[in-house]
Amino acid sequence: MEEDGEAGMEGFWEIIANAKHMQQIELVSRIMASSRKDWRAAAWMLERRHSSVFGRKVEVQADLRHSVTQMSEEDLVLRLMAIEDGVDIEIVDERGDALLAAANSTGVDEAAEE
Repeated sequence: MEEDGEAGMEGFWEIIANAKHMQQIELVSRIMASSRKDWRAAAWMLERRHSSVFGRKVEVQADLRHSVTQMSEEDLVLRLMAIEDGVDIEIVDERGDALLAAANSTGVDEAAEE
């Protein structure tokens, strides 16, 4: 009996898939019919069906140059601690108060680091 239910569900999902396919055919037919009266329908279809040729071209510019700063292992650890403590490291370009504050809040002694 359980097998009959599974077979019935397979038939149900097949009906749903066929209905979706028929709807797709109907909608494409409407667009194609509309394209005879309005060029925008044809342009829309070309844009989607053949996007490599007729798709909108978007120009993207990116500046891939960036500066790389060498830092000591100690400075790297301090920056990571600042990140963990939620200190905005965007404003800290060099070792400064924000990093020391992050270090102090985690128990690192300023005297020990000198």
